[in-house]
Amino acid sequence: MPKLIEKSRRFIIELTPYNRQLYVSIAESDQRFKDGLLRFMDESLVEEWVELIGPQLPYQDGRTAAIRGSGIVLRLREFPTHNKHLSVIAHEVFHVVEFLFHSINLPHNAEISSEAWAYMVAYVHHEIYQQIWPPKE
Repeated sequence: MPKLIEKSRRFIIELTPYNRQLYVSIAESDQRFKDGLLRFMDESLVEEWVELIGPQLPYQDGRTAAIRGSGIVLRLREFPTHNKHLSVIAHEVFHVVEFLFHSINLPHNAEISSEAWAYMVAYVHHEIYQQIWPPKE
């Protein structure tokens, strides 16, 4: 079996219909992460984001943060090549959905909002996996 080559990636996921965006950074150095933020958002917000998400530390597999009114950022330390990475993505996607629904005042409730949460968890996973492992034509 050929070994997967690790690479960095960045992309935006539209969190429709909630009028929010998710910026995803995978395996980027701190400088490349900052450069990517500069391409996708107002320069005045970049330093706040860099400070909030912090440098990628060796013991952190992933990090997710939100700034009210300016979206959500998910950062993964390594390009996914092992099943451990899937659990890290699942963990961070939960935080993405948590931040998203907090921003629109939709707390998790098994009787009222559970299906919306489940749908959004599946949607964000699907969009991330489409970017990491695009379907073969």
